[in-house]
Amino acid sequence: MINVFSVAGKQGGTVSRDSGAGKAGVFTGPYSPLTQALALLPLVVFYEAAIPFTTLRSGWYHRIDAWSQAALAEIGLTAYYLPGVLILAVLVAIHLWRREAWNARAADLWRLWGESLLWAVPLLVLYLLFTLPVHRFLAAALDIFPRGPTDLFSNLVLAIGAGLFEEFLFRLVLLSLFLFLLQKLFRVPLSAAQIVSVCVVAAVFAAAHHLGPGPWTYNPVAFLFRVAAGIYLGSVFIVRGFATAAIVHATFNVLYAVIAML
Repeated sequence: MINVFSVAGKQGGTVSRDSGAGKAGVFTGPYSPLTQALALLPLVVFYEAAIPFTTLRSGWYHRIDAWSQAALAEIGLTAYYLPGVLILAVLVAIHLWRREAWNARAADLWRLWGESLLWAVPLLVLYLLFTLPVHRFLAAALDIFPRGPTDLFSNLVLAIGAGLFEEFLFRLVLLSLFLFLLQKLFRVPLSAAQIVSVCVVAAVFAAAHHLGPGPWTYNPVAFLFRVAAGIYLGSVFIVRGFATAAIVHATFNVLYAVIAML
């Protein structure tokens, strides 16, 4: 979860035809982009609806959400919920580009969510490996997760925002861009392009937590954990798609937002 900060002015399917890379190297996994958008819709709606009620409307937002707001404001789009809408709009745009059928089955949505919760378990185990012995567990959770608002509700909202916005930027945008460049411009074989892209973006993902206003004090254990987590999430993105990676990330963050408040 990247650092959070305030932005002034914000108030309070069917299985895809191919389960690998789509056009321009965008990996959609076994679910159509439409199915993924519908699966993420509850998280997006909850995050945007809950933000005005976090920490007495103090205006704490996930950093990428805030960056997106600032960028959209430059072209005259100032509605606070637009970054969340952008995530869904990009998935719909990919769906249109791929010319997928406009249908989605409830069974696919349940399956996507169910497998996402299961994919969160290895990430939890990975975290435990970085925080042993057990008596350091809670302290490590406090070190790795940003402490913005102090109430549980606000931290839960930010935890979900991190899953959505970080996976959108680092996996759907940056990882797809790296894959496109390596494959189309440098003719790197697909498997090698995937490995290089996942690792490079994971390093960027980890480094981003220490950049910008109010950066975290560098902690090698926390940094290495984020690199490892980024590699894992990038692998989930390629194998199962963006929505699965976002739900895995959000689920993990929510668990530790709860633990950190105990």
